[in-house]
Amino acid sequence: METSLTYPFTAAHDGTDAEQASLLGGKGAALAAMTAGGLPVPPGFTITTDACRTYLSQGWTSELEQAIDVGVRELEAQSGKALGSSEAPLLVSVRSGAPTSMPGMMDTALNIGINADVAATIARLSGNADFAADTYRRGLLGYAEIVLGADRTVLDRCAQAASPAELVAALASEGFEVPADPLTQVKQAVQAVFASWNAPRAVSYREIEGIDASIATAATVQSMVFGNMGKTSGTGVAFTRNPTTGADGLMGDFLPNAQGEDVVAGGQLTRDLDEMQQRWPEIHGELERIGHVLEARYRDMVDIEFTVEEGQLWMLQSRRGKRSPIAAFRMAIDMVNDVDFPLDKAEALERCRRYLDDPPTVAVAEADEALTAVASGLGASPGRASGVLCLDPDRAVELSEQGVEVILARRETSPADVHGMAVANGLFTTLGGQVSHAALVAREWGLPAVVGASEAEVTTEGVVGPSGLVPVGTVVTVDGDGGRLLLGQSSAVGAIAPEVQTVQSWGAESTAASDGDASASAAGTDGAAVGAAAGVGGDAGGAASEALRFGVHHALRIKGMVTAEAVAAICDAPEDSVRPVLDELVASGNATFMEPRQMWVITPDGRAAHAPLLADVVSSLTLEGVPYEQFLGLNDDFKQLCTDWQVKDGQPNDHSDEGYDRSIFDRLAALHGHAMPVVSALAESIPWLAPYGPRLAAAKQRLDDGDPKALTGVLCDSYHDIWMELHEDLILTQGIDRAAEGSI
Repeated sequence: METSLTYPFTAAHDGTDAEQASLLGGKGAALAAMTAGGLPVPPGFTITTDACRTYLSQGWTSELEQAIDVGVRELEAQSGKALGSSEAPLLVSVRSGAPTSMPGMMDTALNIGINADVAATIARLSGNADFAADTYRRGLLGYAEIVLGADRTVLDRCAQAASPAELVAALASEGFEVPADPLTQVKQAVQAVFASWNAPRAVSYREIEGIDASIATAATVQSMVFGNMGKTSGTGVAFTRNPTTGADGLMGDFLPNAQGEDVVAGGQLTRDLDEMQQRWPEIHGELERIGHVLEARYRDMVDIEFTVEEGQLWMLQSRRGKRSPIAAFRMAIDMVNDVDFPLDKAEALERCRRYLDDPPTVAVAEADEALTAVASGLGASPGRASGVLCLDPDRAVELSEQGVEVILARRETSPADVHGMAVANGLFTTLGGQVSHAALVAREWGLPAVVGASEAEVTTEGVVGPSGLVPVGTVVTVDGDGGRLLLGQSSAVGAIAPEVQTVQSWGAESTAASDGDASASAAGTDGAAVGAAAGVGGDAGGAASEALRFGVHHALRIKGMVTAEAVAAICDAPEDSVRPVLDELVASGNATFMEPRQMWVITPDGRAAHAPLLADVVSSLTLEGVPYEQFLGLNDDFKQLCTDWQVKDGQPNDHSDEGYDRSIFDRLAALHGHAMPVVSALAESIPWLAPYGPRLAAAKQRLDDGDPKALTGVLCDSYHDIWMELHEDLILTQGIDRAAEGSI
């Protein structure tokens, strides 16, 4: 593709969809495609991921400044409006959009370009002073938060101002002056969106999902359309099929007389699209038509963001929608059976393959009917999960590290809660709808979730439902199918959903119709065939050796959450041998399988069962002379090295100082040279430590080859991850804990 820092939505692009998304981000590429397809898209332009990388490494440059000037002039010409105009004022949104979807993890600024004169013009032109004042207030508060960094306490205090003029003064008194110049607002908003790529919540989400930090984000600058103009305006998010059940037909949330952030933030009780159909049947019909167009383009279920401005429907985003595992199977079957839908069995099977090792189930016994319902809401993500009630994301992480399973309950979730959501068994919120932050993340991660439980309240003591208070620490169950929060531990049983068998049969058809690699691939989709081929020690189909059983269990105990590939690397064993052992651990209650991430997680029972196994193995070893103290000395140096890599001069290291980063690499090279003999000596006394040396060497090589994640990245076998696992392994072998050792 040609290289420029900005592209209008109307620009024709060469290259594949993936190449366009890499340059323009998912949002920018989708807006360009919808514009090219003649769909109603407000005009705008995209500032590329290349521009973001330039900003993150070099800061704001004259080239970026000039590119935005050009983009704004073209947008003004296309829209017939101008920033700051007293006749036709242009307001814009500035939104993030990475090549890989990161819902809610980066910043968006709305109503950019607003000031007192523009607000007065909007009031005069629209004849709606309330709308103009609301737009001005939203713009001021959003700018103060997203661009200037005002915290929630300051914003809540300033929001008490009686008028926009008083709000301007209140923000200024707190040290947050919103510039009156519209073009300055645009440029500063773009900088804020780019900077949000490295916000803690975005970094945490990328580490959990294994997203490469180098892809960066694009930013779209788009002419505002207003869902808050009155009774014939509104905003919403729609899925072309139900992402929870897979049922065909529009499903989503909307809010009349509101802006888009009101829907996805989860801070309000939304309306479903059935109510929108009753209120605006023609607009709903047009949304259905556009949904069919987009499904044909993507050949998949689509997630749509839209705004209605005084009866006119506008499209703001489209992308492949996240879905639950059972919905994935049901959609695949419906699409294949629809002769007009452009999807064949082979591709549909590939979409479902990630779930075949641990397929979705349907309840066959209502063992939970004796449990008392605490509150009811919307079943946003299917399944049932139990744990102790927890209200704080940080506390959820603490409990998880102690081996305690938690249910995270919040009034609403936000990207700042993602670390707690990642360790929770299930989610419960009293606000929000099917497209709220909690619902989207829960479906992405396969967490049972109930949202919009308006009859309940989350207080500092616990959850208060119609029957009274359920205190923090109480064992509760999230029923994501029935939309209930239940008191007590779930004992529901289930059977593999029949849709799974249908999709598996497509693999059998493929096997019958082909040979060679195709036959082997189809056999790999059958869990029984995988198990039969995973014999150990030449005993095809036989039980795994006790040594491998211990090794897999031990690897899971060390890592806590891990892929089969990583377990195989740790055990130095074929992945085909490891998977049946992991399945055994799940069947015995010692592990659970997280479908969206294809990872196994050790349970508290699994930790307890591991302890005597480890003690028995350790008792047969001779540990005298193990260079543990020598390792601890190196460990102190390594922890300081990692801190210096992440923090420079008291601030997060933005890695713009190549000399500084090179000095860290040189220190690691020296430490690596000292560590390898120690690691080898440790492995001589403790045989299962042998793979750590090659793993550390491989991570060091990846770092030398230019992959910065290889130093401190999470869930990617980084040097830090491997080192910490080795340390944990030594602690367990020594029969102590980190607190006793004095380490962290």
